[in-house]
Amino acid sequence: MPAGITAEGAVLQVNTGTSESPTWTPVIERSQMQLAKTGERIDMTSFDGDGFREGRPGLRQINLNASGNYVPTDTGWDKVEDSWLDGVNVEIRCLWKLDDDSQTGWQFEATVTDVGENGNVGDKVEASLAFEGSGRPTRVTVPASS
Repeated sequence: MPAGITAEGAVLQVNTGTSESPTWTPVIERSQMQLAKTGERIDMTSFDGDGFREGRPGLRQINLNASGNYVPTDTGWDKVEDSWLDGVNVEIRCLWKLDDDSQTGWQFEATVTDVGENGNVGDKVEASLAFEGSGRPTRVTVPASS
C-alpha cells in the first residue's frame, strides 16, 4: 500500500506572469496550509421515492487558507496584496511534495478574501491568506523545482 505524503514540502504559489506565460512565485514562508474542496447537495426527493431522500451533486468550490512568516520582500505576497487591493482574481497553485522529483496539488483562479499580518513583540510577524476558488480547479503534478 502506498505511503502518505508529508506536509513538509507544501508550497503556495501565485502566478506573477500572464495566463499565456505563467511565472509561479512562492507566497510567504508557509507554516500552515489548508485546502478544502466542498460541494452542495440538491434535494431531488419526490413522493415517488419510497420514503427515502434523493439528491444529486450541486455547486462545488475550492478554498484555501494559508499562514506563515511575513517577508517584506516577497513578490508573491505583493501580487496577492495587489490583487486584493485592485479587486481582481489571481491564479494560485497549492502543491504537496510527492517525492524528491515532483509535487502534486491543485491550480485554480481565486478571489483573495483575506490578507493580513499580525504578531507579538519578540515574535516573527505572521501573514495569513484566504482564497475562494472561481471556476473549475485543475489537478496538477509538476517538477519539484517548479
